[in-house]
Amino acid sequence: MKKRHNKIMHCNGIKRHALHLKRKHRTYNYDKISQESEQANKERTKLCRAISKGTRDTYLYDFGFYDELLIEPEIIIPEDFRFIENYSIVNKFLKIIYSSLRSDLNEIIISFKYCDNISLPSVLILKSLIEGFRTEFRRLYSGKYGGLIVQPTIKFEPSKSRYVNQLLNAADFHKMGISETDPLMKPKLRFPFRHGAANRISYTENTKSKISDEMLRFLAESLGRKGVGLTYTSSNKLSRMIGEILTNAEDHSIGKDWYVMGTLHEDGHGGTDDIGVFDFAILNYGDSISKGIEKTSDSNSAQVAQLESLYSTILKINPKEKRERFNKSNLFTLFALQEGVSRLKYLSESRGTGTVNFINAFMYLGSYVDVKNNHDPSLIIVSGDTMIKCDNEFKPFEREGATVLTLNKEQDLRVLPSDRHLKKLRTSFPGTLLSVRIYLSSKHFEQILKENESRGN
Repeated sequence: MKKRHNKIMHCNGIKRHALHLKRKHRTYNYDKISQESEQANKERTKLCRAISKGTRDTYLYDFGFYDELLIEPEIIIPEDFRFIENYSIVNKFLKIIYSSLRSDLNEIIISFKYCDNISLPSVLILKSLIEGFRTEFRRLYSGKYGGLIVQPTIKFEPSKSRYVNQLLNAADFHKMGISETDPLMKPKLRFPFRHGAANRISYTENTKSKISDEMLRFLAESLGRKGVGLTYTSSNKLSRMIGEILTNAEDHSIGKDWYVMGTLHEDGHGGTDDIGVFDFAILNYGDSISKGIEKTSDSNSAQVAQLESLYSTILKINPKEKRERFNKSNLFTLFALQEGVSRLKYLSESRGTGTVNFINAFMYLGSYVDVKNNHDPSLIIVSGDTMIKCDNEFKPFEREGATVLTLNKEQDLRVLPSDRHLKKLRTSFPGTLLSVRIYLSSKHFEQILKENESRGN
């Protein structure tokens, strides 16, 4: 009797184990279920379309980022995937990725096998598109499809370039197929991808302030590797500038969302003679800078009238062949960077001081130049159909107590800027990107300190 009882218990145990496996399979192996179930695929297609037209994502969809003809199950990233240097091509591939995410594909492969050059802005935008899709998927899914729907599996195929893989790792894409076992597969320092947004829940939360402090610490740590420390005064100034840049990103964005990311690479093995390559980028989707000014023309009429007057003067005194290189929104974007100019100036007299001073501060920190080794610092702004490049050729300067950026040798806003520094883009970007690249040299900072001491600063 005892043997029979044990046998029954044993059989029941096997059944329970089989039932457990069956439940486990049903609960967790949604990929297989979704592939086998026609109903699941129909529901998923509806969900993907809903995501495309989701509350926060409507802007990119309406902007034309979604195109069914661009959907690809395997996306082969081009050899040069630098957003600034290869803007048109990279912008097209970002649309392919955006469209493919919103298709009913079960798996998407993003292959970097032929890519040997990349930039932080490209990685930041790519990360924001993927994370934005996942956020919308979770928000709209809400468990109402009974577990039949799954997000498409996103896989990355690594590059042969160590630097490309380092940047992909910095964005945590190692979780999707990029190896991180090699310690050389990571930058020296990184400021991880962060998604900030205006506070919608409670006054006790302050995402912007927290991320601003983290950004400042990342900069201080990067400078510290080259023996440079920020003073209390410098830290406060930079903190205020960063805060206003993030406020600008928040004001212009749809849904008050913005994204940041940074890395520090070194061209050697961490010695004091190594040059630090510091990259940082801030991104938002929404109205361009010039569009923001246009939208507040009624409430900000006095300032807009001044800008219109300046624009009329430019049309009068500059030859036609030079004027045709730019349009009105290009020049209004440049005007908006001047100290004291802001689309929200009517709300506060303190608005409109952060961006140009931020540019000035970073161009000072990035004053090290080595043309022979291609160490050419720059700060780039892409907004709508406009690209602005600030470098050591044309820096902001002081005039009558205000900081001015003209991008021409005449240092006169009435004279058209250099077309190497202000560019009209053929295809517009659906937001604003600010990207910094500076080079940090211990010897250069030592020289600056000596010069300041000799001047008594």
